[in-house]
Amino acid sequence: MGAAHGIWGGIAGTGLALVFGALPAHAGAWPQEKGKTLLIASFTVAEASRAYGADGRAAPTNPFSKKEFQIYAEHGWRDTVTLVGKAAYSSEIAKSPIGRVGSNDLRFIEGGVRVALGEWRGTRIALETLGTLTTATYEGDTFSPEAGNVDFESAVYFGQTTTLLGRDAFTDQRVAYRLRTGGKPDEINAIATAGIHMSQDWTVLLQSSNFLSIGPENAPRGSASAYKAHLSTVIRMSPILSLEIGGYTTYAGMNTVKDSGIKLGFWYHF
Repeated sequence: MGAAHGIWGGIAGTGLALVFGALPAHAGAWPQEKGKTLLIASFTVAEASRAYGADGRAAPTNPFSKKEFQIYAEHGWRDTVTLVGKAAYSSEIAKSPIGRVGSNDLRFIEGGVRVALGEWRGTRIALETLGTLTTATYEGDTFSPEAGNVDFESAVYFGQTTTLLGRDAFTDQRVAYRLRTGGKPDEINAIATAGIHMSQDWTVLLQSSNFLSIGPENAPRGSASAYKAHLSTVIRMSPILSLEIGGYTTYAGMNTVKDSGIKLGFWYHF
């Protein structure tokens, strides 16, 4: 993880929050069936050459690229209780006046539990609690956690089945508060997902995600925020295996990079 210190000298040293990555798009308001497991293995390639400043305007920054492999898993422990876990390994390259600097790190390990509360007026509701252990330090980034930090997150999900574009669909909203340690600012984040079933074996996923840092912080430029749009398609290849192809872009923010990326994922149900 020592190599990570140098890579952020050109970008993170400016006080930017680096929140690269595509999110797993799934319907969290619905519990995983008891005894069943969903495993999502995804590979994302992202780049950025511009960044949003404290005024929300994008300006050129040192070019940065990242490749990330992420594993997400959830298991139906009880009829209403789902165990969840996630881990990510990334390889980054940054260009600066002194040349190219790279690092390869296990970024974090995350685990928790999601409890389905039931349905109220057609809306399914669930609560989730997560703990995240950061395993890589990015020196100079005042917003990102440091190695050894353990953050805690509480979230609520709201899900509905509906019709979009004349087809069966679902919507899933997640609102969360992340309590961060190590003197880092806490975060509020929200994710809205819509899934449209184009056919029995083909689903289109649209997702909007954003976060805002709040509370005391040591960043002289104020808080950080990012607003991302995600689009992907999931194709069922067999009863237990699906293929996801998609991408995302950061279209607004403050003190954060303006990144875009493409994603390839495999969903395994067993």
